[in-house]
Amino acid sequence: MSAVTLQDLAATALPWLVEDSSSGGIAVSSRIRLARNLVGFPFPNRASALELHSVTEQIRAAAATCGELAKATHFPLAELSAEERLVLLERRLVSAELHCSPTERAVLVAPDEATSLMVNEEDHLRLQVLLPGFRMAEALARARAVDTGLLAGLAPAFRRDLGFLTSCPTNLGTALRASVMLHVPGLALTGRLEAVSRALLRLGFAVRGAFGEGEGTVAHFVQVSNQSTLGETEDEIIADFEHYVRSLIWAEENARKHLLRERREVLYDHVGRAYAILRFAHYLTTKEALDCISALRLGVGLQLFDKLTCDTIQRLCRDVQPGHLQMALGSQADPVERDRLRAARTRAVVT
Repeated sequence: MSAVTLQDLAATALPWLVEDSSSGGIAVSSRIRLARNLVGFPFPNRASALELHSVTEQIRAAAATCGELAKATHFPLAELSAEERLVLLERRLVSAELHCSPTERAVLVAPDEATSLMVNEEDHLRLQVLLPGFRMAEALARARAVDTGLLAGLAPAFRRDLGFLTSCPTNLGTALRASVMLHVPGLALTGRLEAVSRALLRLGFAVRGAFGEGEGTVAHFVQVSNQSTLGETEDEIIADFEHYVRSLIWAEENARKHLLRERREVLYDHVGRAYAILRFAHYLTTKEALDCISALRLGVGLQLFDKLTCDTIQRLCRDVQPGHLQMALGSQADPVERDRLRAARTRAVVT
């Protein structure tokens, strides 16, 4: 029986949204992901159900003796409803692939949610450390410690010339993906976000929406990650990555200053309209709600409100998500009814 239920998770704040002063609130979260595969088993997309089950059991046994993962909750995804899997997706504990294809897949979640393991996604094991703010070095240190503990009980697929072997060749080598979620409304409102994104792509970084590959940009949240994993050490990857992320944070800070100094009415209109919609709307889609919450987050960061706080923004970000909303209802609701209930929740919070 799981130590923590989905209901428990859905009722708590999103830990990676906790306000962090490391970047003035621009860097929302830092993530390190390490991909590993086990010797003697095909990659998940070629493995049988029996082989996938065996992989899961080996990983669970290794995790049971591995530091913070010893108390992790095991969620077999095939035993969860689509709404329950959606809660895990919204909390960034599973990928869209695991959400849609749960058979013989699982996720292990540490008590603080900072560390988790996706089992039998694209690779046998994807270790994730997810922390609020801009804390790449800390995230990497935690990931290394857990990885060392896990591999003490597992046989990873590894070659001296190619590094860790992965299902996708782009992950060969360190199999390390570093990513930072950034809130960049200043760049968007000043028309610079597209140009900055293209520049990052030319430098070898991926720029995606808030929930990763395949997702469009929502509410001016973007996720920047490295694409090079072969031929560099983990420390070299992180140092290079941090340098360019700091440049992006600096660009967003300057864009916000420009809005305050040169385009104050545009800024006030953007934030004010969002406040009015959340305060008075009676039907809200998820995207509309998140777009408005993004504007309020900008306003709170620039101290345009007396009563609204970062805690309020964090609560709204959780409560408007469809999976969390459905879980709070405790019963099925059609999309129109969810839009009505979502609006009711925002009206109760935004005063």
